[in-house]
Amino acid sequence: MGDKKKKGLFAYVPCIHQGYLDFFEKHLKDGDELYLLNVKEIAKRGKISELEHFERDLRAVSTDLVFEWLKLYFAEKKIKVHVGILKMIDSVKFYAEHHVQKSEAIVMPDDDVTALILDKMPHLREHTTLERMFLRWDMKATLLKHQVAVAQISERDLPEKVVAELKKQVLKSHDWWRQTGTVIFDSEGNILVGAYNRHFPNDLALNVFGDTRFNFTPGVGLDYFTSIHSEAAAIVASTRTGKPLVGMSMLVSDFPCANCARLVAGTGIKTLYFVKGYSNIDGQKVIEDAGIEIKHVLFEE
Repeated sequence: MGDKKKKGLFAYVPCIHQGYLDFFEKHLKDGDELYLLNVKEIAKRGKISELEHFERDLRAVSTDLVFEWLKLYFAEKKIKVHVGILKMIDSVKFYAEHHVQKSEAIVMPDDDVTALILDKMPHLREHTTLERMFLRWDMKATLLKHQVAVAQISERDLPEKVVAELKKQVLKSHDWWRQTGTVIFDSEGNILVGAYNRHFPNDLALNVFGDTRFNFTPGVGLDYFTSIHSEAAAIVASTRTGKPLVGMSMLVSDFPCANCARLVAGTGIKTLYFVKGYSNIDGQKVIEDAGIEIKHVLFEE
């Protein structure tokens, strides 16, 4: 009987948490090999500018410490895994190609470090299994658009005047790229406030000075904008009414961004209705963890 083929798992592990342990236990068996990528050293020795921002990862412990901890962990689990540290991009290439030559499997987390490695070594792509599981807020996880899979209702299930107010608010927006609206209403369908995404100092500012967003591609430079999102504008406007939002409902044309999701979570509203869009970062989880029910409203054409 021939020797059992080994599996090579390559990963950047900035710290140990249960997600990484689940990842290792899923893929590593006796005789397999785990290669810990010392990203800071790889960046410095290879002069790879795309990895320089990892210097700012303050929670990251030394790869040597992760190495020693995992050796003890696998010994405790009685799993005979060889653990090594790679500090140069050429070392990654050497060991990965070694597994390929022996027709052995290669596994990597589907994150930004792996993406960079495979960009530099495209011939390894067809031999590599990418595991998509949340391990850290890498660039890929940060920019991922999450479909909001919740119960759906028809616009006819909402008060007619609330739906009409939302459409009116959307039409008020002068934003060049996206026109959004928000309506906050009570259990009887009485509207507390309506708002739209607007710019400061006034709605015509874009026509005079242009838009800061023009300097960035979608998803980049998200902190640079002169507008207030419709959800935030509605919440601010509600403070002038003197009425608490606890127990009320909110209808939005587009699912809240991550920042607005945090504002919504703090309002005490009972239900969030949205017409279209997606959740980024952990927006949906933040809202649901606040005890707010989310429903997807299907508008008629």
